[in-house]
Amino acid sequence: MHCLYRVGFLAALVGAQCFGANLVNGMAARVGGRTVTVQEVRFFRALDRFRTTKGTDPFAPEGPGELKAAAQKLLLEEMVLSELRSLRFDGGPRTQAEAAVAFKKKPKEGKLWAEFLKTYGKSDAEAVDRVWKSLQAEKFISRRIETLTPLPTESETDKYLKQRFEGQGRALNPEELPQLRAKAVVDLKKELLRKELEEWIVLLKRKYAAVNYLE
Repeated sequence: MHCLYRVGFLAALVGAQCFGANLVNGMAARVGGRTVTVQEVRFFRALDRFRTTKGTDPFAPEGPGELKAAAQKLLLEEMVLSELRSLRFDGGPRTQAEAAVAFKKKPKEGKLWAEFLKTYGKSDAEAVDRVWKSLQAEKFISRRIETLTPLPTESETDKYLKQRFEGQGRALNPEELPQLRAKAVVDLKKELLRKELEEWIVLLKRKYAAVNYLE
C-alpha cells in the first residue's frame, strides 16, 4: 500500500466520526487543545497538492468536500506527530523536505512558488517545516501499518471463505479451498487491518480530543 494512499485512507477514517458543524469564527478543527484555522487547512491542502501531484495548480478552486478532506488529513497528521514525539520516533532529517521545497523553487515553477507563498503569507522555512511534518507522519504511519499487519491462520482463512460463500448463497467445495486460500488471505488481511486501524484512530481522537468543525 503506497504511503500517500495510506494517509488518505486513514484520513477518511478520521472524518468518519467527526462532529459536523459549520465554520465557526474561521476555525476548521481542534486537536490536542490547539485550534486549527480554515486558512491553515487551505495552506496545508494547497502545499500538499503542490508537493504530491505533478502539474497541480495550487490556486485551483476547492471542489466539493475538498476542504473537509484536507482538514481530516491535517488532523490525522497532527495526532500522529504528537504520537511520534511522545514515542521519540525518529522521522529523519529535514533534508528531504528542504529538497522538495528547493525543487519547487527551480525556474520552471519558481515564479508560481513565490506567488504561492505570498498568497498564504508563508516563508520557505514555514513550507519546509510543514512538508517535514507530513513526511514524518507518513513514515510513522507506514511503520505503524507494518506492525499492525495481521497474519490470518489457515482456520481463520477457511472460516472467512465459508462465511463469504454463505453470504452469496453458495456452497464452498472443500476441494477448492487450497486454490482460494491465497487470495482470501490477502482480502482477510486487508479487512483485519482496516478494523485495527479504525480502532487506533478512535483511540487517537479520544486521546487528543480531535474535532473537525467542517461539514
